[in-house]
Order: sequence, then C-alpha cells, then structure tokens
Amino acid sequence: MNIKTLYAKLHRAICTESRLDYMGSVTIDQDWMDAAGLQDGQAMDVLNLDNGARLTTYAISGERGLGEICLNGAAAHRFEPGHKVILIAYCDLTLEEKEFFQPKVLLFDDHPPFEIDHQNQKLRWLKERPTYSLPEKETPATTYASLAKSSKKSDSEQLLAKNWQLGCQLLWNQAEIVVGLSAFMRENHVKTVLDVSGGNGFPALELRRQGWDIAYNDYNAFMKGQVEAQIKGKDDFLASMPCTQLSWEQLDQAIAPSSYDMILCRGNSLPYATSWSVNQICEPDKAKVIIQKALEQFFQVLRPGGVLLVDKSSFESTGIYVVQKEGEVEGKDCHIHWVFVNDLDAELRRWDQYNTVEQQTTCLTVYSLLITEKMLCDWLTKAGFVSVCQTPIRGEDIYTVFTARKPVGETTVAKTSDYYNQQNAIYSEVWDAQGRICWGYYPPDKPELAFEEAGRKHVERMASMIALDAKSKALDVGCGNGVTAIWLAQHFGCQVVGIDPSPTNIEKAKELASQAGITDKVTFICGTIQEGGFPDNEFTHIWSNAALSHIPEQERKANFTEMQRILGHQGTLIFDDSISPTGKVDDHAREWVYERLHFDKLYTIAEYVDLLASSGFEVEKVDDLTQHQQKSYEVLSQRAQAAGYSRLAKAYWESSKASGWGTLGWAIFLAKPQ
Repeated sequence: MNIKTLYAKLHRAICTESRLDYMGSVTIDQDWMDAAGLQDGQAMDVLNLDNGARLTTYAISGERGLGEICLNGAAAHRFEPGHKVILIAYCDLTLEEKEFFQPKVLLFDDHPPFEIDHQNQKLRWLKERPTYSLPEKETPATTYASLAKSSKKSDSEQLLAKNWQLGCQLLWNQAEIVVGLSAFMRENHVKTVLDVSGGNGFPALELRRQGWDIAYNDYNAFMKGQVEAQIKGKDDFLASMPCTQLSWEQLDQAIAPSSYDMILCRGNSLPYATSWSVNQICEPDKAKVIIQKALEQFFQVLRPGGVLLVDKSSFESTGIYVVQKEGEVEGKDCHIHWVFVNDLDAELRRWDQYNTVEQQTTCLTVYSLLITEKMLCDWLTKAGFVSVCQTPIRGEDIYTVFTARKPVGETTVAKTSDYYNQQNAIYSEVWDAQGRICWGYYPPDKPELAFEEAGRKHVERMASMIALDAKSKALDVGCGNGVTAIWLAQHFGCQVVGIDPSPTNIEKAKELASQAGITDKVTFICGTIQEGGFPDNEFTHIWSNAALSHIPEQERKANFTEMQRILGHQGTLIFDDSISPTGKVDDHAREWVYERLHFDKLYTIAEYVDLLASSGFEVEKVDDLTQHQQKSYEVLSQRAQAAGYSRLAKAYWESSKASGWGTLGWAIFLAKPQ
C-alpha cells in the first residue's frame, strides 16, 4: 500500500460488521488501534472508499485485533461488511496546528485526492491534484524557508550532507541494498566501479569493505571530506579508495576513457546535476543540456560492454508527495519530514527538507529538474547507450532503477527499449528457474496450477495449434535466452533459429543449447529480424512470445512484411503479444504499462488483424488470454514480494489491475501468408 499524506496519520481497514443500535458502530478487522497509534476517545475522520461516506467520530477500544468505532447515531448503515475504510487521525498536530494548516489534501494509492475542510466538517473529492504552496503568513514552514534563504553556500553544503546522511540511515535498508548491488555486479561480471554520486559514502564504502574495486566521486566538498575522514587510517585497500570532487560534465578531464566496468549513479542524483543549493532554481532547458552532457561523460569513461546503473524518483506526476520517518540514529531521536512538490508544466521539483534531531529542527529547500522515465530513456539512447530498461535491485524499494549498456565494438542493438535485457538472474528467480519468461495458461480444471507449469502449458498449447515436425524450420523472433526455441527443437525434432537484440540473452541461449546437446538443431543470432538477412521463403514457421509490442510502432508493419517475405507460401505465423482490449490509455496504464514496459502503442485485436492483413497475412485464429495474464500477474506479484523485490511486486500487482480494467491484455494470433 502506498499512502502519501500531509500532516495526518492514516490506517486502512476492512469493515467486518455493521449494526444499528443506540449508537451505531462498525467493527474493523485490523489491529488498527495499535497501527494508527490511537487512544480511546481519539477523534478521527472515517472515510468509506466504496461509497464516499465520510464521518467524524471517535474510537472505542475492543478486543486485540478488533477495534470498534462509535459513529454518529444510526449512521452505521453507510458502512457495510467488506467495505474498505480509511481512518484519518490528526495525532501529530495540536488543535492550533490543525486549524492553521487547513485544508489538508490526502493522496491514496490510485484513488482521487480529497480535501478535508475541518471547520465545516466536509470532505471534497478533487478532480486534479492541487498545486502545493506554503501559507502566506508566518508559520513554522515559512520560518524554516526564511532561515534557509539566509544560509551561506558552505552552510547549505553541510546541511544537505547531514540531511542526506540522516535520510539514508532512516529510509533505506542499507545492508539489503549492498546485497542487491553485489548480486547485480557479479551477474554482470563487473570488476571496477565508479560511484559518481557518492554522497555520504553509501554504498561505496561498504562495497569497498567487501572487496569491490570501487572509486568515489561527489561534487559536494563536505560529503567528500566526510568520506575521506572515514577511510583515513583504515586498512590499505579501504584507505586507498580513490576519492574525487569532479563535476559530471568534466569527468573525462580527470578519468581516462573506458576506465570502468560500471558507473553507479543512485540516490535520485541525476536531476540535481545542475542545482542542489537553497533557492537556486534551475532553468529546465539549461538543465537538460547539462544532464545530457553528463550522460555522455558516463558513456565515455565506461568500457565497451560496461553498464550504467541510474535510479530516479518513482513519482513524476503533478502533486505533493511526503516522506516521513522517525527513529534512533547514533543514539539520538530523529525525524525527517520531506515534502516533494512537482510542477509538470514548469518541469521543476521542489524538495523541502525538515529534519529534527533531539527536538532541533533544520530546513533546506532544493530545486531540481523533474525528469520523467521517457526523458531518461531517450537521453540514454541519445548518449549511445543500448539495452535501456528498468532493473529491479534487491533492497531498492524507494527509487526506480534503470540500467543501460555501452555497446561492445560495432554491435548494434535493436532500437526497442527491451525491458527484459540483462535481467536473467532476477527473472529466473521470480518467473521460471529455467529462464522461460511468459505468462501462464490456467486450464478451467486446474485454476491453481503452479506458475512454472502454467507457463509450460501455454507454450504447449501454442505449439498444438501449428503443425511442427522434423521437416520444419522455425524462426523464434525475440527468443530471449532460448528456452522455448530449445524446447521446440527437442520436442518436434525441427530446426530452429532464435533471434534477439540482446547480446546477453543470445550468449545465455547458446550456453543452454550446448548444455542440452542440441546445437545441431538450434542457431542463435544477435539482432532484429530486419537485420537477419534471411532468404525468401526460408522458414516454414515463425514464432514469437510477448516480444513484438516492444518494436516501435512505426517499424511494426515493416517487421511483419519482412516475416511475410521469409515465410514460405504454406507457412504459419503464430505469436502471442500484449494488446489493449479497449484501446484506452488512462493515467494508470500510462504509468504501470506503457512507461514501465516502454510501449509506445498497444493494438486492439481488431487493429492487430488489420495490421497483419496490410502486411500480407490472413488471420485464421485469435485467442484472447487476458484473464490468464491477470492471474499470472497476481501470482508474479506474490512471488516477487516473497523474493524481496517489493517494487517489482507492486508493478506486477498494478499490471494485474490493468488487465482487469481492460487497459492491458494478452492474445494469441495465428496467421498465414495471403
């Protein structure tokens, strides 16, 4: 659950009982009294998410695990068993503060924001997220802002460093992130690393302690000084960690080209390449140029085949986002209250930091460019990177992580933003240990089939629709790591050629084919179907699993025309792919489907049929499997959560919802050349 709120404590529960007596009451099936930190008689607002009912009432304690809310008169008829309710308690504010900061806007998951008018005891749903601004009269917040404006740059540098260090210790599971990064580096054969946004030394110091050859860089002099103080007098390897204070645009002046296997740019640092200091508002056009130049510098100092890991904030729409956390750091009671305000029109983000240590509060305001996922992916591609994709890293559940590679030699990678590149280890853990990456088919008589078995059942079902035998020659387009191509060759004795734009996938596919002792029947090629150079009528069958929607829309017809050319006159094309059942693209689908998977267009079934017809194919069968995709994403969400990938679990759950809402779907298409 993702709750973002301003000046309030909230807790979600489910109504399990509603009875009408002298005082209406609702029983809540949660330890909400403890979770929300409420006391008997605590005043609160109760919001029914299912019908919009909103009541002001107070709490009555009950058995542990069962809390009772006393409602006004017989108002319990507006709450029925199964209704989702929100308890809103203003525990952190005095009455004066509560009045002072009204109205309050609360943002809940994918629900519309709502505004609470405390004076008139009303709740108003908002069509749009409001623009956040501090009150005009003197308040604690404006006092902080005034204090920040008067700060010197050197003071601000130190304050930023201290605030960031506090945030790192309170917000992140640092040990888990180090485990995740180490696993990623081993999987990608990384030996040398440059942390270009080293900050307070996390994770560079811990990775260095574990033996990784990592160098530190940060443009903040105070942060760099802190790190140097930590390694001074330590063992030779830790003490010898290179520490530099270079601006990103000037890396090549101090670092030789092709020096590192990996560049680490985490902590949502990229947007702050142009402006970190108090009230220094960056000009968006200028900021974009500087950031793109920084990415070009990253590209230069990477070795061919090297990888860039860069993360960014996961929220990029207009609105207010609040991060709050309290705890003990170095024996002191600490609390952070960070308010992020996004302005999409101005392409700016404001970050108000209110940090309290032992009841002493400091404030800092930082401005940055508001970078969307599309902007980042476009810039990485423009800088020369390939295989740009989201990459879940164990422990990283606050920011969205992207990876991109510097091509090896003259190797060209398809222009599609291939979400599945460079992630064999993670997908083997969450999807299928054998490396098969496809949704599952759940037969009516086996709705609880294990996910791996459901995936195999889907492939077997597709294969049963076409006539493959030892005389067949099949092309697997977007073959991934080759698991399905190898299975087809083994099961039917046919010749199979697999083609995929990912060098890593092709390398893995060749390895698996060798292990299976079937290299005489399967061949793997790195590239796209357009680059394959196959003769006319070369194949009897063309096969593809969930790959074609990654091809840019303007290139899809050319790809199908090429398939028609290389497929024999009596040949068969069969593929499954993502579709848009309704043809609608809402904000939820744009965030959790199109941007996450880098789709620029998903076709409806009718649009796909028309495209195939215009490319020289006649569609013989279409099988809509959207309900199986929805089920698959539900199962994958559970598996990702169990494996420790909470952000990936969230993404899969939202994808399941998209399948249920008709903005994402899945279908098999069977076609013949006309």
